[in-house]
Amino acid sequence: VLGVFGLWFAISLSGVFLRPLIPFLKAQQELTSNANVLEAIELLESDGDFGSRLAAAALKRTQSKVTYDAAYYKIDFPNGDVPADKGVCTDVVIRSYRSLEIDLQELVHNDLKANFLAYPQLWKPKALIATSITVAFPISSASSAEMAKLWR
Repeated sequence: VLGVFGLWFAISLSGVFLRPLIPFLKAQQELTSNANVLEAIELLESDGDFGSRLAAAALKRTQSKVTYDAAYYKIDFPNGDVPADKGVCTDVVIRSYRSLEIDLQELVHNDLKANFLAYPQLWKPKALIATSITVAFPISSASSAEMAKLWR
C-alpha cells in the first residue's frame, strides 16, 4: 500500500511542479517549427563562415525522414553511404560534411594510411573493423606494424 501511495504522491507532486513548464515547452516547440528551421538554415548559409555552413547543412539533414538503423552495411569507397532513409548520428555528420564537398570517409582512410601507428592500438585477434567512415577489413593476430602495412 505504501508503494502505491508513494507512486501516487510522486505523480501528484510532479504535476504541481511541472505544470508551469507546459507553456515554456509549447513555446520551445513553436520556436523549432519547420518555418523557423528553414529560416535558420537560410541565415546560416548566408553567413558564409564554414561553421555556419556546416550547421546549416546539419539542420538541413533534420528535414529528411531517416530511420535509426545501426545495422552494418557494406559501402563503397570513396563516397560510400548507407541508404539515404537509414542511418545513425554519425551519418548526419558525414552527410553534412559531404554536402560541403568534404568526404570524411576518404580523409580518415588517408590519415589512417599515413599515420596508422599514431592511432590507439586496440586490435583484437580475428576482429572486424567496421565503421561508417572507414573501409572494413578482417584482422588476424597481426601486430600493429603488420596492420600498418595493410593501410599502405
